[in-house]
Amino acid sequence: MSNVNNYLSTAFDIVTSQREKIIKYQNSERTKLFFWLGKLIAEQESLDQDQHTAHTRIISTLSEYLCSKFGPNYDSNMLESSYTLYKKAKNLTGQLSFKLPLEHYQYLINLSDDEIIYYEGQALKNNLNLKELTSLVTSAKQD
Repeated sequence: MSNVNNYLSTAFDIVTSQREKIIKYQNSERTKLFFWLGKLIAEQESLDQDQHTAHTRIISTLSEYLCSKFGPNYDSNMLESSYTLYKKAKNLTGQLSFKLPLEHYQYLINLSDDEIIYYEGQALKNNLNLKELTSLVTSAKQD
């Protein structure tokens, strides 16, 4: 009986460990996906003749197309957030790992470049969820 418990425990440990890796990988790839969509939006803007209306039109057209192909995760708000992420993080691409969930970066882009790099490192090192990261930043700002 202990042999059964032993291999069941080992199986549990394997699945748990691999699931955590898969989730982290998915988070990282999702963040990169939206970063690259933000880059695409910025590039399209620069090519557009009518700079005044380009941004809104590009976001709207892209959202409509992607939502029809892949579902509602590509709505205008998410694409706007992608664009903002790209604009803020484009100069930090060599310094950021993009290993956190997208929501972490959506929060971090409101900080200075140095703070983004620092708090990304803290979140990775301490495996912080968004609430914990927000709390860390808030408490540091109060000091």
